[in-house]
Amino acid sequence: MINRIYRYLIISIFTILTTYAHVQHQGFGSVAIDAHPPMIRLSFIQLAHPVLAMLKATTSLYRLNSSAQKIDTKSSSIYTASPEKVYFDSRYQQLKQLKQEFSNIHTGLKSVASNCPTHAQMLVCKSMPYPNLISIITMTAESEYLLDAQDKSALTDIREDILYTMQEDICNLQICIGLYANEFLHRKNETIQYYNNIIKKADNAIYNTIHLPETSSYDDTKKYYRQALICSMLIQEIEERITLLQGLIQFFSKYSTNRIINTTSNIIEILDKEKVAIDTSMPVIQTTKKDLAAFAYFGKHTPVPNITQEITAIKTKLHESFKADLASRSGKKSYANAKPQKKI
Repeated sequence: MINRIYRYLIISIFTILTTYAHVQHQGFGSVAIDAHPPMIRLSFIQLAHPVLAMLKATTSLYRLNSSAQKIDTKSSSIYTASPEKVYFDSRYQQLKQLKQEFSNIHTGLKSVASNCPTHAQMLVCKSMPYPNLISIITMTAESEYLLDAQDKSALTDIREDILYTMQEDICNLQICIGLYANEFLHRKNETIQYYNNIIKKADNAIYNTIHLPETSSYDDTKKYYRQALICSMLIQEIEERITLLQGLIQFFSKYSTNRIINTTSNIIEILDKEKVAIDTSMPVIQTTKKDLAAFAYFGKHTPVPNITQEITAIKTKLHESFKADLASRSGKKSYANAKPQKKI
């Protein structure tokens, strides 16, 4: 009886691995976004420069005429804004709207982060200050006209800094969102790989034990129970990672047709494929859990020395593996984004 159950258990284990590997292979790399903007490629998520992908490149204000014009009429004087001001005002509004879109997603993800505080640090994103913003965006064409050459040059520098800083803020928000989504996928995949590695390391012992007769000795049969307990713990870990991932999938489902998300990343595509993987694999996981439960009766009457400590050690090692390269996964990532040179 135990031999038959364990043989099926091994089949179930590798079915989980095969199902996930197949679906993820299809999803990863098939990104439906423009390949021309600079890219950031994480282990699962790929990002395209959000400003370049959505708005194209920002024109350097140093290339534009910064002089406002005064037109005198019989009754009054009319001031027309400089080409620099016209472009700045328009570009500022474009960037402001794009930043708000990413900010809304970033804020919404904080509710998902409440369920997984270890991921929350990836959502830390500091916005840079915009010096003299109000006075700059409310400046009239007349005020611009009255500036002397030195003040006009200083105004151009400030406007340029504002646009550049806004662009950096947008990129940072998008990168935080991408890193956060990628971490869910990474930890789920890492847990499944860890699960299968545990099984692979025990392959010879399992094979030899399966081929023993039904009258296996106490010590041989105990090997089944030990391995089943370890597998039960790891199956539970897999379920926990999947539950967290399902929360992320549910959050992004409302952005499934969002042009900005779909143009600047493959998040929706990857999560759609993950949903298929989960739906396909959950029945296998549930069946495997039932098979593992068949060993419970044996466990009630058979003490396995140090098994609790061993299970705790394996679980701790898994969780430590999440933290081991977390700094590199969540560290500073940015697009090549050289700031325009000032006029000399």
